[in-house]
Amino acid sequence: MAIEFIKEQVDIYQLPSVDLTHKGTGGAQITIGDLHANTMKLMFMLVKHGIATNINKEDYNRLVKIYKTETENLTKELLGEFTGILGKLKFNSDSTIRLIGDELADRGNNDYFTLKILEKLKEHKVPVEIIVSNHSIEFIEAYERQEDFLPRILLEEHSESIRKLQRLVESGIVTRDEILDIAEKAYKPTLRAISYSLSEDNKEITIYSHAGIGLDSIKDLAQKLEVEYKDTTAVCLAQTINKINEQFQKHVQNDTVHTLYTSENMWAGYLGENLSDAPFEFIMWNRRYYSLDRPKDHYDYKINFVHGHDSEDLTKDNIYNLDNSLGKGDYGNQGSYTVLYSRKSAVTPSLKSIEKEVAIEPPAQAEIKAAAQQQLQKEAQQVIANYIKKINQFAVDFSGVRTSDGVKTRAQQLLTNLAEITGDKGNLSEALTTPGIDRKQSDAIKCAMANKREEINAAAQQFKDQKQKEAKINALLLSIDTALENLAQRVREVNPNQFRNAYDVALALVNNLKNARDRYKDNMTLRDSLSDELFKNTCREEIQNAMPVLQNALGWGDYLTNLLKIMANAIIKVVTLGHRNNFFTLVQPAFENAVRIAEQDLQIDNVPSPS
Repeated sequence: MAIEFIKEQVDIYQLPSVDLTHKGTGGAQITIGDLHANTMKLMFMLVKHGIATNINKEDYNRLVKIYKTETENLTKELLGEFTGILGKLKFNSDSTIRLIGDELADRGNNDYFTLKILEKLKEHKVPVEIIVSNHSIEFIEAYERQEDFLPRILLEEHSESIRKLQRLVESGIVTRDEILDIAEKAYKPTLRAISYSLSEDNKEITIYSHAGIGLDSIKDLAQKLEVEYKDTTAVCLAQTINKINEQFQKHVQNDTVHTLYTSENMWAGYLGENLSDAPFEFIMWNRRYYSLDRPKDHYDYKINFVHGHDSEDLTKDNIYNLDNSLGKGDYGNQGSYTVLYSRKSAVTPSLKSIEKEVAIEPPAQAEIKAAAQQQLQKEAQQVIANYIKKINQFAVDFSGVRTSDGVKTRAQQLLTNLAEITGDKGNLSEALTTPGIDRKQSDAIKCAMANKREEINAAAQQFKDQKQKEAKINALLLSIDTALENLAQRVREVNPNQFRNAYDVALALVNNLKNARDRYKDNMTLRDSLSDELFKNTCREEIQNAMPVLQNALGWGDYLTNLLKIMANAIIKVVTLGHRNNFFTLVQPAFENAVRIAEQDLQIDNVPSPS
């Protein structure tokens, strides 16, 4: 099985030339990374590899145009035109297409278009595999529960395509029955929990998943689905994955996939938390790679691991990451196109075929001994991995702490508790001294501990800085709010019947300064470096505009000049955010003293004197 990792810069909104070297013929397999629910990314792949043919530039551009149309502007005629263009295409069914996930319920424009392409692939008997993923699971759960096509977990900006599908249904342009019919016939049969491909000599296996996984992840998933786990040969591992998918497909056909996971764990995955104890959620959400068991050589065969979901895990050695930003969002049409292309090999759609093709002979005595030693090594690696898992799962929490001393105390307690994880080193020492376990394993424990200590210290500093920042913002705003309340009180004392124009101007000034104050608070929270100057300039402009009317009618010239200086002084006198070591309370100068200090320190003498 020759695997080729293809990466090139493309524009999926432009009709591609056919890649003659990597055509979807002769039993080839083409695996593409996250679609991000972008229909044109899928169409681009089909055309580029010669799977979809008989399409010209004009028709391709029309597909792009219709796909990009806002949902509110879609009509039955446009959808009919889209389907009509698909109807003119010819398809090559002598290859397998594998979608690594996120084909639905993501940032694309509308899932209806992707489902129509999947329907067309089914009609032309093109073999398709779709790996279950954290985005498409929203579509699966919606049709299983017979609910609207709306996500239960994902935020709007992360699931626009399924929401727009629901709007199409609500508008009456498409029917829910049409969507469910496509799902039943063309989508559900393609779903896999994970997948694989085998070399022709059965000495190399490539494992496909949405999120990054390892052998331990497959073992945990097998246990959850009550499947016996075997991996002494590539064929045994392939049989294990077949049985996993047989059980998974039972859930798919019975509309019970949503019972394999919990909302709590899905939220935890969304927040990037460790899901090693939740095997089904893990294969959709995992972003932690350090402790994964992903050997290049295992027993007497080789393993490759292919995934998408998260672009942080680098492609290297036997690990292939197909995730990228191509197709993500409104402006993701240009970028890196990454697919894995492999020649003819044993593949998974039949699920049972491999057991019939390969007979497994009992190993010789020497092989039994070697297998036993490998098992000891594997068990030792599992012990070490469990310690690393405990370290990585150690919760770092500073909630409830109110003082800087409290932060220090909590951090010290966390470090003490962390050290206790490896305090009882009985089975850990035994695992580290097992033959075949090298120093790298010990270094992995040390590295995990060092990373967690760094996380604790960083979290402590971040928590402390945040509290200091909040205290300083509150202190600064207290001075400003006091000045604004004083102004508001003065306005309340003005007789609106006697000074109507001045009253309206003064009231508008109060409102405008309060709005400026609110924007200033927001900018300080984001720490916009220009927020101070912007606030001072806004206050200066508002006061200058109001000055002539309020001076002439009410004699407020000096008061407004001093008001501006006091508000500007509040900014200067509060120490720049993030540069104090302890929390502090504000010392407020007297009004007259503030004016005197402001006159010395501030360069705001361009405020006009009252005439």
